[in-house]
Amino acid sequence: MRRLRVGLTIMALALTCVTSAQAEPAATGCTAHDLPARVAGVPVTVHGTLCRPTGRAYKKAAVQLLLAGSTYGSDYWDVTGSSYRRAMNAAGYATLSVDRLGTGGSSHPVSTLLTGESQAEAVHQVVRALRAGRFGRRYDTVITVGHSYGSAIAMIEAGRYRDVDGAVLTGISHRPNLAQAVALIASLYPANLDRRFAARRMDPGYLTTRPGTRYRLFHAPGHPAQSLVDADERGKELFAATELEGVAEATLTPYSRRIEAPVLLVNGTGDPLFCGAPLLATRCSAADRLTADERPYYGPRVRLDAVVVPGYGHSINYAPNAGEYFARVTRWTDGVVAAHT
Repeated sequence: MRRLRVGLTIMALALTCVTSAQAEPAATGCTAHDLPARVAGVPVTVHGTLCRPTGRAYKKAAVQLLLAGSTYGSDYWDVTGSSYRRAMNAAGYATLSVDRLGTGGSSHPVSTLLTGESQAEAVHQVVRALRAGRFGRRYDTVITVGHSYGSAIAMIEAGRYRDVDGAVLTGISHRPNLAQAVALIASLYPANLDRRFAARRMDPGYLTTRPGTRYRLFHAPGHPAQSLVDADERGKELFAATELEGVAEATLTPYSRRIEAPVLLVNGTGDPLFCGAPLLATRCSAADRLTADERPYYGPRVRLDAVVVPGYGHSINYAPNAGEYFARVTRWTDGVVAAHT
């Protein structure tokens, strides 16, 4: 019996080690980078974190460029217990999660400089830097992955510069729920009035969400852990008033029809900002309906696929079942990379 207990203990320890390795490969290195860029002739710095898996599974020639949405920073891709970044690294893909201009460690220029066009111009320079090896390795395959306003930026960038090999657009569609969009705008107020940002003394064009509004705006009808909602409130970021036109520019102008690379759409079935209103918003109840509603906004030769996250609202990386969509994105990325090599 003593030997049996010892044997079972060793087996349990071994299984624990295997489970930990699957959840977060130990051989993943993350490094911070500051890329000098110019937007509308103004020098700026784009801050990002590059995470590269090592070992035999590392797909060294491909990278995902992650762009968070309005009032979110790059931490959106690394939600505790539901990390998109870790899932992609575990699948062998490098990720570069950047802070949009005006957020996190990137430059905070005068707010009127920040628009959908200027953010896309900055992202274009990041894409060029990735291909040129300025992040330590040349990447032949670059895929942009956006959320909400980050998806709008990715859409403008891909349509204007045509320099990416694929685009994953989450939390966006071409038919928003206008009533909810108005509610989101009403929830914004000058960041200088918020305890989190008051000490920075930024110009009044920088906005953020009012305290206590983020669950209703970004998570309902989902049921994330309260600790995640609290962390979302504590870590909220900025959004310039002039960036409000960015989503309209991406969805009302023909940028998406100029995209040549494959596109994967991902929305929560309960996203109040882009889904649900009969005849007025996009049908997100099933992947085929989402694809059908979005198909007219893309060129006829573009490969367009879709995934839905059942039961969740706008910020789907917080969904308890987000891992299912991460796996779908991984398979889709595998296909893009295989077609490109």
